[in-house]
Amino acid sequence: MKVVITINVQGECKVKRKVKLSFMKYEGRVFLTLFSLILNISFLFLVFKLERLFTMDTLLYLLVTAILSWLLGYQYDKVKYYSYVDHLTKCYNRSFIEKKFSKIGTPIQPLGFKSKKMVVYFFDVDHFKHINDRFGHHSGDKILQVLASIIIEMFSDRGYVVRWGGDEFAVFLPVDQSMDIDTIQNYIEYRLRNFILDENISFTVSVGQAVFPDEGKGLKELMQIADQNMYMAKNRRLLRKESME
Repeated sequence: MKVVITINVQGECKVKRKVKLSFMKYEGRVFLTLFSLILNISFLFLVFKLERLFTMDTLLYLLVTAILSWLLGYQYDKVKYYSYVDHLTKCYNRSFIEKKFSKIGTPIQPLGFKSKKMVVYFFDVDHFKHINDRFGHHSGDKILQVLASIIIEMFSDRGYVVRWGGDEFAVFLPVDQSMDIDTIQNYIEYRLRNFILDENISFTVSVGQAVFPDEGKGLKELMQIADQNMYMAKNRRLLRKESME
């Protein structure tokens, strides 16, 4: 798969990169609030006994401590939440998907998919090291942000978009929500036409895919197959380009 993109090196990368993340739990807030209420009610009962347990002062005290516990729990939940999000691209990070796959049962279950099969797309920016060396890491970061925003727009409502590492991204979808590789290519090319540029960088993106459980049942195996298919697609593209020259 070949995608050509240009991006303004000097200007701001004005891209909507908001990703829908639905896994922020309330466990920290619920646990700390309940623990605070149980602890404080027990303490008040021991001190004031039942007849003075629910006065205006004690109720106010319980309310204030419950609010403080909820806010403290929120900070815990927030830290845990962002530990699974890539700061630069706002995708899920690798730790998130590895934790999902480590749960008991098939990967379909922890990922919440109803389909019995799942497709994994693997995206890689071609010659990304050369781009970083020539134009600097700041430009490389903008490229990753642009690519991530497009992938998120395409897939985040149907599956999981993950920054696998460096310039590599992975998308996990139930097979009934999957798309043909050519469709992905055409849509990415369409989205990239919206960028108006001054000083330009051109780069290409290669994509491979693997299907669970047909081609692999573990995360490592699936990613290896998708990576191999991505490199095969990249080599076929290079051969076609050479034959046309």
